[in-house]
Amino acid sequence: MKTIELKKGDKVLLTCGFMAEIMDNKRGNIRLANIYTDRGEEMCKVFVWDINAFVEEKNGDLLFKTIDLTPAEKKVKEISIKTFSFIYPKS
Repeated sequence: MKTIELKKGDKVLLTCGFMAEIMDNKRGNIRLANIYTDRGEEMCKVFVWDINAFVEEKNGDLLFKTIDLTPAEKKVKEISIKTFSFIYPKS
């Protein structure tokens, strides 16, 4: 699934392990999301490359569809990681 297919109200799994709900229908590298943390809910902007999977519920089961980045999103991700290398952990 591509990031541009995510719509308002979709549930996603973030790379940090938290669940979130997409709160806008915008396209681009940053999306508004309501993140469900262990301390409650927080409304934040998230980079699309921090979205790990789309979460869908069918017959009481949770199905996870991985998110594929477009070539442009991959390029911006690489630039962002190089620029803000002090934020991203070393692999």
